[in-house]
Amino acid sequence: MKSENFDTYLLPTIQDMPHIDIIAVENHDRAGPLGAKVIGEPVLELGAAALNNAVCFALEKRNRQLPLTLERVRLGYNLKKPERQSELMAEGAEHKQVLRLNTLRMATPKNLDEALRMLARENSQPIAGGTDVLVQARLKTDEVELVNIAGLQELRQIEELNDELIIGSGVCFTDLVRHPQIKARYPLLVTACKTIGSLQLRNQATRRREYR
Repeated sequence: MKSENFDTYLLPTIQDMPHIDIIAVENHDRAGPLGAKVIGEPVLELGAAALNNAVCFALEKRNRQLPLTLERVRLGYNLKKPERQSELMAEGAEHKQVLRLNTLRMATPKNLDEALRMLARENSQPIAGGTDVLVQARLKTDEVELVNIAGLQELRQIEELNDELIIGSGVCFTDLVRHPQIKARYPLLVTACKTIGSLQLRNQATRRREYR
């Protein structure tokens, strides 16, 4: 199926779907809380309604708007919040440039030596997981060259040197949590890594280091 744009494209609806028998297979998920596993968006939609019902039952007052902020629960309405930095930027002439990340250039080195030469240039910054770098890049207006170090195997190693563990800058948080030596010698680090974001985020995110 090919269409030039969505103006003439007929989107399928629920009436176009055939009958589907849904079978939920229950099994223990090590990554979920107490072994629980999400089966899709329906469970997310029910959580807010259940929490709202609990609050309304406790206060004996019905609330029909989300999110349940402290002001809405106590006062019945939301106070005006300070404008976000992204909203302030939307008023300026550089709005499109900032939000569309037009100021970024990506370079992928073939080895560690080439990466170091690229990072020596002005306004260059390494990127591995990209979970923080790309978000913060939206707040910048000057040109930035990102050096993609995610594919460098030299930086994805955890090695022991003089009774110390050397953690490469390309090691993600999931690898830190699963490494046997880190679990045995630095259990507090493992606990801290498990509190960072979701499992998907930990699979992608790496430790951050500032280059000046």
